[in-house]
Amino acid sequence: MFNLLTDVPPETVNVEGIEYAINSGASVMIKIALLIEEGMAADDQERSRLLIEELRLFYRDLPRDLTAATETMLEFYSFSSDSRAASKPKTKQDRLRVKMPPYSFAYDAGLIYAAFAQQYPGRDMARLHWFEFRALMAGLTEETLFQQVVGFRTMEIPESMSKEQKKYYRRMKRLYALPDKRSAGEKDQDFAAALSQL
Repeated sequence: MFNLLTDVPPETVNVEGIEYAINSGASVMIKIALLIEEGMAADDQERSRLLIEELRLFYRDLPRDLTAATETMLEFYSFSSDSRAASKPKTKQDRLRVKMPPYSFAYDAGLIYAAFAQQYPGRDMARLHWFEFRALMAGLTEETLFQQVVGFRTMEIPESMSKEQKKYYRRMKRLYALPDKRSAGEKDQDFAAALSQL
């Protein structure tokens, strides 16, 4: 298991027993994250095109086995400095999916930039290794507007809250909600699944 305190962040990955040089910088990985976000609402053909673009950004020389290359890239992308949060996907289908976090590098770019400037003044985000960036991002405190916004998006509104509190938090959730990136088909599937649970 990689440890930021004792290990040098990797500049290569192993795909099917072969070491491949990668572009491990935060700026490149954020570009990949933006393509992943874009692909969430795309059709299969567009999603395939975006995936090839992601792989070309990540690998300096593209591996032959694109499925294994994709799995490896997504494992690297999903790095967490918290070993408790790092759980191996169980199936191949799970490994090819990325669970989207409650923030967006597209819509929250200004908030993330401001949070880093506030908490880590003088740090050049563009020069950070992706693993360093992820660790620093995980360490952002509630004093940053970014973390407050993420808090609004993820909070549960308990019944015990007063009517005024519920109204306030529902308004904050709407105000800071991310755009719905699901395709029409995915929305229909989710709606049908919700109905079946009634």
